Amino acid sequence: MPTAEDHLKTVVDGLLGTLFNDRQYDRKSEFLHDEFIKHPHDGKPDMSGEEMIKQFADLANQFPDIKSVVKKSIANADHVWLWTKVEGLPEGFNLEIVEICRLVDGKIIEKWDIHQQTIAGSQ
Repeated sequence: MPTAEDHLKTVVDGLLGTLFNDRQYDRKSEFLHDEFIKHPHDGKPDMSGEEMIKQFADLANQFPDIKSVVKKSIANADHVWLWTKVEGLPEGFNLEIVEICRLVDGKIIEKWDIHQQTIAGSQ
């Protein structure tokens, strides 16, 4: 029988699978709370759900084969932690992300992420 934590993981998987990988941006209301906010890792201003979806679309236009693959996920209370690897980037460019999502009423209301990017052959 699925647990509450399993449900949380399903919602967060929907963010990455449905919105990012499958580019079904019109389904954002299934996964994102009306008051959703993304806290970027690079010190830029917070982003709304609309701004994040635009960022997803821009990345998909730049890298048509881009997708996020969940390597590990952990759910506890109202948070889900993900370790993801981004695929479909230029040869030799690697990007892994730790993402933290907080959910309210079964939807993601806040998202944080930390990126690690490497280029093959660099130190």
